[in-house]
Amino acid sequence: MRVFTRWCNQKLQQRGLKIEDWTTDVGDGITLIDLWEVASHKTVSGVNRKPGNKRFLKMANMTLLLDAIKRDGVPVVGITKEHLVEAQVDPVLELMWNLIRAYHLNHAAAGITSGSLDSKTEAYKGRTLRWVNDKLAGYSVKADDFKDSWRDGRTFCALVHALENDALNFASVAQSNAADALELAFAAAERHLGIPRLLDAADFAGDDAALPDEPSMLTYLAHFVNHTSSNFKILLTPRVHVPATEESKAPADLATGSHIHHRNAPPAVLPAPAGIVEQATSVVHFFFDRCAEHPEQHAFSVRREEFWRRKTWGQYRHMVCRAARAMISFGLKPGDRICIFGKSATRPEWNIFSLAAMAAGAIPCVGHSYNTAELLRILKQSEAPFLLLEKQSQWKKVRAELKAFPHLRLVIIKEPGNAGLGHDAVLTWRIFSRAGERLKGSRDTVIDALDAELEKRTKAIVPTDTACIVFTPGTESASADAPPRGKGVVLSHRSVLWTARRVAQSLGVTADDCYVSFLSSAQISEQLLALHVPILTGMSVFYVPEATMLHGCIKEVQPTILSAPPDFWLTSHHAMTESLPASGVAGLAPRVRKQLGCGRVRHALVGGNSQPVARAVVDFFAELGVRLVHCYGQAETCGLLTWTLDNNKPTTAAAEGPDQQLVAVGEALPECEFKVAADDGEILVRGPHLFTEYFQDPALTAQARSADGWFRTGDVGRLDSQGHLVWLGRRADAIQLADGRVVHPAALEAALRCIPLMRNALVVGKGREFLAALLIVDVALMKRAAKKRNCLPKKLLGSTDFQAQLKAIAETEAMTATGLKKWSIVPRSLTIKR
Repeated sequence: MRVFTRWCNQKLQQRGLKIEDWTTDVGDGITLIDLWEVASHKTVSGVNRKPGNKRFLKMANMTLLLDAIKRDGVPVVGITKEHLVEAQVDPVLELMWNLIRAYHLNHAAAGITSGSLDSKTEAYKGRTLRWVNDKLAGYSVKADDFKDSWRDGRTFCALVHALENDALNFASVAQSNAADALELAFAAAERHLGIPRLLDAADFAGDDAALPDEPSMLTYLAHFVNHTSSNFKILLTPRVHVPATEESKAPADLATGSHIHHRNAPPAVLPAPAGIVEQATSVVHFFFDRCAEHPEQHAFSVRREEFWRRKTWGQYRHMVCRAARAMISFGLKPGDRICIFGKSATRPEWNIFSLAAMAAGAIPCVGHSYNTAELLRILKQSEAPFLLLEKQSQWKKVRAELKAFPHLRLVIIKEPGNAGLGHDAVLTWRIFSRAGERLKGSRDTVIDALDAELEKRTKAIVPTDTACIVFTPGTESASADAPPRGKGVVLSHRSVLWTARRVAQSLGVTADDCYVSFLSSAQISEQLLALHVPILTGMSVFYVPEATMLHGCIKEVQPTILSAPPDFWLTSHHAMTESLPASGVAGLAPRVRKQLGCGRVRHALVGGNSQPVARAVVDFFAELGVRLVHCYGQAETCGLLTWTLDNNKPTTAAAEGPDQQLVAVGEALPECEFKVAADDGEILVRGPHLFTEYFQDPALTAQARSADGWFRTGDVGRLDSQGHLVWLGRRADAIQLADGRVVHPAALEAALRCIPLMRNALVVGKGREFLAALLIVDVALMKRAAKKRNCLPKKLLGSTDFQAQLKAIAETEAMTATGLKKWSIVPRSLTIKR
């Protein structure tokens, strides 16, 4: 009974509830309904939340509960609403065991998909023991049952050690008594694996009759199974070699006929670095652990004038706690949302503010602020009481519409100066961050109280809580007549940490690595690399303050991991090809790499999916010794789904046509899967890193997910000859010509961007007889090239050499076959506003 109670309370803590006494705490139906909703991820409608002492209202609640449970296929035979209202212990415990078996024991992961709940449970028991013993291979223990094999604690310790070697010292267990070994195992499982303590050493004291029963043991061990559920079915499969057949080489999804591609486990050659834990409680828990264990280690550096200012993890913690105390003192409540809007790159303050908000129980919301309308839309939708801005100019825009935001209580501006122009609710970052130390009254007493409240809120965070909300740009419409709208993508701590761990593990990130951050934190991929991966691994981060300083900073730092959008690699390619001698990079590769800032780089990542990098650019960097790793993902996939990390050589998408300029974006992350729909080519995704929901938009959430858990990305793709994904573009960007042909312009635009001096390309022609292209010039590069040739920039564009190169690319058979017949050069840079 104790284990069932602990399991229930672990679920109920998400609702702020706890069962102390079964005879008094469950009779009104509210607690049991909340428990079922949390366990099943479904809701019960029509519940009376204040039944009082009215028995008929309690009976009505129990009727709603039992009906919902039966609809979900969970047996409730012999359990009546009278039993539950009267809190009769045996029927209530039978119901709890049925809920545990239905929602906690992962039958599907074990390959058990048919039969009654009783038969599934029997099969699950046997497969669990097989799974445990598979994990214990090489250890001097074995699990023959759910009782005697576990009483001395050594089997528990071996299982924890097998899943996480750093969790405990297994060699010392032999000298420990049973109570100490059990305590060590349960504590290590909770701390390092995120497995709640459903059992205690005291549960194993006494005679055989007092030992935990089989349901209790199975409930606890299911947490270990769920911890690695993606590997469960594979480990339980009989180890018999079955020759591959044509039918078995590529299993097809029955609904669409599309081939499903997935990765079941990390590659054996890429072990998890020390210090990375498989499943975590929350981002902030790991952050505080990192700071406590390595307070003197370099965390990040910020460029100030001519120098890099170094901050340690201990200093990082101090800044986060100070900001969190300030938030609480200004009235931030658990569950509140705070908004962060930067106009350019990620600042360390953005991450400090995010971590402080998480620690205080709030939810950071990060959004793009390309224009005033975008900023105001997100601020209104999020209903955030706190707002962090980068510039005074942003505040002026908000202030003009202040009446539309009655929820807004405090605005913090990063830019120093006369913040708020006299408005009481506006502070500079410096003043705000000191508010956690400079409070009225007795400072120590107030700070102690704030620290106690902060600790309480931090401890209350669970893996399924929301870690952040990423607001996407409002660039797409729900229909042709509707205005563009963005989406609030809700990501849990579990999803964020799972993805960060897979990235860190696959890249082999350690504390010796360094990363240059210059992209916007509105991109979840940048949050992963600048915030979450460093927390797990200790990788140091260097923040670039201004875009104009980017290349200089990268050259100074010489990072080991570099992530940049396609535009960065394209402009670097154009600039270097313009300055290289006619012989190319022969003999110059090391010097050119260092000049680019890639002298030490181990992984050069290409992020973003709006502008695929052309094959010619990839080949150029490969010749330099810099292999570009293509990444594909969306905010809904926590920033990453596939990449070319495991490929020895990136592959082209097709043997002919404009798609040959595109490079495959690789294989799925371990334990994730994708497929390309047979009817329209849409990319569908499934995995543990998917978003929770769209913020305050259940209709859009339901529309984005299929009944069997596939997320509809809205992107179109295909598979290359190696089965790797090739991203072709957004489905909404497809151009249908007058003759009915559908063209995805991404491949054409990628090829056109390879034309010397071009910064971008835009293909148009919806409903027309042919396609046309706007070619946007890289103005800075054009001026440098014109100066080198001692001519005016406009004359350079009209030169015979340039026109010949343009014609050679634009009039190839691959281009004209798509219907591209005209193009026009735009001799100036274009922006979001222009």
